[in-house]
Amino acid sequence: SWKVTIRVVDKKGIPLADADVVITDINGKEFFRQKTGDEGIIKTDLPEYSMKGKEMTGFSPYTVFTGKKKTTIILNRNKEVVIIK
Repeated sequence: SWKVTIRVVDKKGIPLADADVVITDINGKEFFRQKTGDEGIIKTDLPEYSMKGKEMTGFSPYTVFTGKKKTTIILNRNKEVVIIK
């Protein structure tokens, strides 16, 4: 899995606390939901894929939603994403 940091800010770059963040996987299945903290940040680990025997199931790209904003992230390394709301 990869470490993902999501920073939600307003148009002036000021962090937004209590912003709802929802992350869905490639199939649109909700994978994560949380509100940002005082610094407008959420940190989580997201898997790129899972293995069952020899069968690989990919989860990336993920879609990050906050309010009406939507951002796609492709996981192949640790990521930091800034969303301007």
